[in-house]
Amino acid sequence: MYPYTQLHLGKTRSVAVAGPHFFVLESETGKLEGSTTNFDEQNTQELLKSGPIHFSAVDAELEHLVTVGEDKKLKVWELNGPKLRSQRDLPKRPTSLSLTKNGRTILVSDKFGDVFSYPLHPDLSAEGPAPAKRSRDSLSAHENPSRGTLVLGHVSLLTDFVLTPDERYIISADRDEHIRVSWYPQGYNIEMFCLGHRKFVSALHIPAFDHSLLVSGGGDSVLKVWDWMTGKERHDIPIQEAVEPFIVVKGKKRRWFEEGEMGDENSTVRVHKKGRKGKGKGKATEAPEQDATMGEAGDDGSSAPAIAVESTPVGGPQESIRPEVEELVLAVHKIDSFETPRGKHLAFSAVGCTSLFACDFPSQGDTSSPAIQAYNFQKPVIDFHVYRSLFWVLVDDGWGDEEVKSNPVQCVKWSDESQEFIAINPEEAPPLLCDLNTRHRVSASPEECKSLDLYANLSWLPKNVDPTRNPMNDDILAKTEFATPEELSIRQQGRLKHKKALLAKLQKGESGPGSPGNSATPGKEPEQKKIKQDHGADGDEMDDA
Repeated sequence: MYPYTQLHLGKTRSVAVAGPHFFVLESETGKLEGSTTNFDEQNTQELLKSGPIHFSAVDAELEHLVTVGEDKKLKVWELNGPKLRSQRDLPKRPTSLSLTKNGRTILVSDKFGDVFSYPLHPDLSAEGPAPAKRSRDSLSAHENPSRGTLVLGHVSLLTDFVLTPDERYIISADRDEHIRVSWYPQGYNIEMFCLGHRKFVSALHIPAFDHSLLVSGGGDSVLKVWDWMTGKERHDIPIQEAVEPFIVVKGKKRRWFEEGEMGDENSTVRVHKKGRKGKGKGKATEAPEQDATMGEAGDDGSSAPAIAVESTPVGGPQESIRPEVEELVLAVHKIDSFETPRGKHLAFSAVGCTSLFACDFPSQGDTSSPAIQAYNFQKPVIDFHVYRSLFWVLVDDGWGDEEVKSNPVQCVKWSDESQEFIAINPEEAPPLLCDLNTRHRVSASPEECKSLDLYANLSWLPKNVDPTRNPMNDDILAKTEFATPEELSIRQQGRLKHKKALLAKLQKGESGPGSPGNSATPGKEPEQKKIKQDHGADGDEMDDA
């Protein structure tokens, strides 16, 4: 079964996302209003082609749902039905998605560090046949096929952004530890930076009870509280010791030459994928999966030509492939705030972690570290929402030991008396919760569940930096010892072949013209290079003399 990956709760209507499908339900009764699982065969096939939904957003009235799937298409759905109203191509894989307060503008950030805005409904009168190659905006990192308006850009992968409640500013964060406060929609006007993180920033939150503050978290051992207008750091909340014992999913450490769709944009070797369509200057042709691999379109729109390669690693037989290295990664997924009669609090979750965490919100001037409370669900927490004093928690119920049963959606509440999360009584369970756990599930194979890529952030958020390695001193043979041909570019394969041939000649004592082997004979002085004489006018005069 697909786990629920996103949940949008409203007063009258709620939306639950599972794999490529979503359900529209009445919030009070849990009654099903509509679902994409009820589409006819043709529409279902079109839906499945888009792959699982990775990002979604709803307007305040829950009349429209915006989704982005594996195919990077921005889809706008009318929830009455539901019906697909429009779809547009995004230039790059998104990293975050949001709607403005009036629900008329969509904001999308992508892995190239840009934030684009789109109208909820595209202006059909302005659309026409797109030119063969459009010149990109001078400020954007790439072309935009759907005529999105560039709001701002970072020089690194943009991880998260939030609009301030008055929508006058947009606060964005990236993988290079930066938090930027910009005007909205004039994002080229930078108001302030909030600098102090040592690792990537992956979650931003403005507390509902104090709009002048910003809470940020990511790979650092602390959450940081900022006065975002002045850029001053107000508090550090240590979380690492509380979170790490509950991290059950480890990140796969990328080798230095690996570059995926969300990989290191500074990598020198591109991993070639099968069955992709090139987007180069020439004609794009579909490469058969069984015959060749086609390089994915480059950042500038060009693509490497197809090349047939064997599956045997360059460095030797299949057994010599270096095993994947796993590492424990702290990556804050979401931060939220809530208020009770006894005080203000923060709640947060981390990628691949089985617990939901909460602590008191630090008051100004308080230098003590608040205690972190955890509630363990035994399964990795995917997402959570605070609604009507309940915490709705989505968990990956199919992860790990199948004998440990768990509901995909669970509810807990905060106890002011004990200052901790407690489970709700069965009689307190809302009908919506019961229906989500029993009636509205989507069947899926293990491979389909894996395509959700729920824990990808653990691999692509940390920078692949080894301070002991100097790339200038690396030898190409050592670099590619454990690499497969699919992981090497055509230039890398050519250089490797040449170096191996030269090394073999040197080892056998054979030397060709101009090789180092014939420059000198052991025990003898090297021959002096003969000076070539010109047979011009000067040479004739010397002969006459």
